[in-house]
Amino acid sequence: YSSLYIRPDASPARVSLVVLSILTLITLSNRAFDMLPIVSEPVWITDYLFILNILCCAHLAQFILLHSALRAQDRRKKRKQQQQQQDGCWCSAPIAPALVVGRGL
Repeated sequence: YSSLYIRPDASPARVSLVVLSILTLITLSNRAFDMLPIVSEPVWITDYLFILNILCCAHLAQFILLHSALRAQDRRKKRKQQQQQQDGCWCSAPIAPALVVGRGL
């Protein structure tokens, strides 16, 4: 969970921490399966490593969602700024059109 302390826009640092954690857990799992005898019941150490691997993969999925949400937010900001520049309006809120009152009433 050390990548939670890194800024969300620092993609390479966050991804590298999660990927290294996943690779380390896969290596530990393989060593555990190689060293343990074959038994018919589940062993707690392999279950523990499997759950840790799932949690690391969930953390990677969370990062992917966060990164895509930040990119979408940046795109919306850029689109809004471009639209304001095209309209010639430098204010942040759009101005409501004036109501036209009918004549001859």
